[in-house]
Amino acid sequence: MVTPDVSVDPGLQIGELGILMPAILVQPDNEKLLRLVMRCMEDTIELPLYEITSGQSGMMHAALALYRKSGGSHWRDLFVKGAKSLMDNWTKDADTGEWLWKSQVFGPKRHYYGACHGVTGNANILLQGADLLPDGYTEVIIKRTVATLNISAKQKDNLANWALCTKPDIDKLLVQWCHGAAGIVTAMSRTPSNDSPESKLLDQLLDETGELVWQAGPLVKGSNICHGTSGNGYAFLYLYRKTGELVWLDRAKKFAMHCIEQCQKARLHYGQSRFTLWTGDAGLAIYLYHCMHPEKAAIPGLDLF
Repeated sequence: MVTPDVSVDPGLQIGELGILMPAILVQPDNEKLLRLVMRCMEDTIELPLYEITSGQSGMMHAALALYRKSGGSHWRDLFVKGAKSLMDNWTKDADTGEWLWKSQVFGPKRHYYGACHGVTGNANILLQGADLLPDGYTEVIIKRTVATLNISAKQKDNLANWALCTKPDIDKLLVQWCHGAAGIVTAMSRTPSNDSPESKLLDQLLDETGELVWQAGPLVKGSNICHGTSGNGYAFLYLYRKTGELVWLDRAKKFAMHCIEQCQKARLHYGQSRFTLWTGDAGLAIYLYHCMHPEKAAIPGLDLF
């Protein structure tokens, strides 16, 4: 195994793993690539991060995708190691009763809620790979997550959102994918539904949160997925896939038209395009495709590789 360079981020979204994933997907038998990818994945497991960009849950998205594609036991084992790290460090707050991770991704340890750095993002990947985990984990993950969302929700007039993070508190109520309402919808809308109280409560919260995203309108931060209008549009596509209600698809398409205008204005203003997946035009192009083919809608680089 190659000795890791601690100065290099091994993670999925802003590190080596994200760079290596396209290569390993098209060259799955390349031994050098295999060793590099596995090293990056191993390097995330003990980090005090518990989130997607650089931590365990981002690695788990990649490992699960490679396992589903190839059936390789080494990918399954890495996913399970990441899941164990998440479950071992998921703790109940004595003051609030919420189940949260203390992520140190931005310096101080904080409790985050969102899809990129928080409880919903971690719950999402644990549930996606629940068939690889011990019996009973699905019920535990859903109960802990829904209870946490219910306790911490900021609700008014049938709308719902969550603070950025707590302890130390940042009370911003963001709407974007990476932090805030839109990402919480995409992370939790694939949760298995049943007749349990948790399932009914989650459906209510997702409907209220999706309505908040709509009423807030397109974001001023651009057309991108991470913190822009197309990321918010994915919340509507996920709700359409979950409920079959055409109102969500109509809203996704309206956001798509606004995204196109935002992209064109940005190109004129800066004199160039932006080519990245998460913050640029590549992600927007995929979102536009998914608006035309909503049955395939999935966040690229996480739910879709």
